[in-house]
Amino acid sequence: MISRWKRTTVLVVVTTAALSASALTVHGQTRTNTDSLIKLFLDAGVTSSWTPFKLFDGCPNLQPWQEHGIQRLMSEELTTERTNDLARAWAHPLRVCNDQRLESWYFREQNAAIQRGEWGRMMALRLAIYKADSPRIREYLRRQMLDASLPEEIRANAGSFYFERFEGEELMREFISAFATKQMPWKVGWSQAEIILRKDPDQLLLEIARIVNMNPDLTDQAAFAHVVQASDGRASVSARRTLAGALETAANRGDARLTDVSRARLLSAARHLRK
Repeated sequence: MISRWKRTTVLVVVTTAALSASALTVHGQTRTNTDSLIKLFLDAGVTSSWTPFKLFDGCPNLQPWQEHGIQRLMSEELTTERTNDLARAWAHPLRVCNDQRLESWYFREQNAAIQRGEWGRMMALRLAIYKADSPRIREYLRRQMLDASLPEEIRANAGSFYFERFEGEELMREFISAFATKQMPWKVGWSQAEIILRKDPDQLLLEIARIVNMNPDLTDQAAFAHVVQASDGRASVSARRTLAGALETAANRGDARLTDVSRARLLSAARHLRK
């Protein structure tokens, strides 16, 4: 017969062992167990009993087993389905962990999907990037917006989500900076010009007057045409005349690089602004 003390000791040992085994299963505290959980995910995806979100649980203070799992999954050549599953599972960590490896993984996978024209693979990646924010994400979206080699839809979506991150003086600064590149997708340029015209039309006209005076070729954009047309009744007469004067000065400067078409566009816009 087992004494009460021995029964209690056995019970404590068994319970402790069971809890330890449970913790090991739940948290994946060894490489072997982590590899098994990752295999389960790769085989079954979201239908499995484990999610790769756990690898970033507690970030930025990650455990060795988490680091191992992250490196393992980031090095896998995933199917479209598993890429989407992983992009969704890591979308929250992308927003809160400030992990540059994770940002780089999303950038790399989306760039590869765009390069191959795999739009289905790109969707979950793109949505996760759009919902997150960091200096690196902003720079990535800006580069996409201004990259004329990319499909127009990709550039326009990137630009829309890029500008959503700014307001007030920051929005004005970023818009003028992008306007000065002459690479904004026309939908983005038009829509952002409209947004700023509603909030600060005079300052927008003055900023555009400043930069087109230095580079008149910038007027050959949808954003410029919309500013000229839509500023009537929104911007003050003074601001409209300031922009008109800058256009006339640029048109009459005698710059040999200015074509007849460009000069005619400048003078036509100036006449409209002086009405």
